[in-house]
Amino acid sequence: MSQFGVASPARAGYHWRKPVSPIPEPLMAALARLLLILFALLSVVYVSLSLYSRSVRRDKLEAEWDELQEDDPEAVARAGLEDDNDSLFDRLRHRAGRNPDREEFVEAGLDEYDQSLRRKLILGVYVVPILLIGTIIYFTNYN
Repeated sequence: MSQFGVASPARAGYHWRKPVSPIPEPLMAALARLLLILFALLSVVYVSLSLYSRSVRRDKLEAEWDELQEDDPEAVARAGLEDDNDSLFDRLRHRAGRNPDREEFVEAGLDEYDQSLRRKLILGVYVVPILLIGTIIYFTNYN
């Protein structure tokens, strides 16, 4: 007798049938797991980048406040605000009827930053990787 068995006709071959869905179930579970892990990692990156960007903006506002002293016209001229009526300092002065203090100035600047385009662009941390992975999956599987 040979050590290799002989395949019987009833057990040999593949049973071809049309799949129920175009994407097999294990692939969907793997994709869901990938998206969940990716979302968690991107959330950590987003929060870190957002906090870093906000702290940099706070530092710049504090440095701007240090340069802007009302009784120092040279500092105002160096900042280029002598003819600029749209500066944050001037807007706060007109709104409050007095010169804002440092903390009020910084908080108003951070409120403007929260509404800015730069803040919204940080959301690209979520969009760009997901689009890139989706494009790679599409071209790998369907082309």
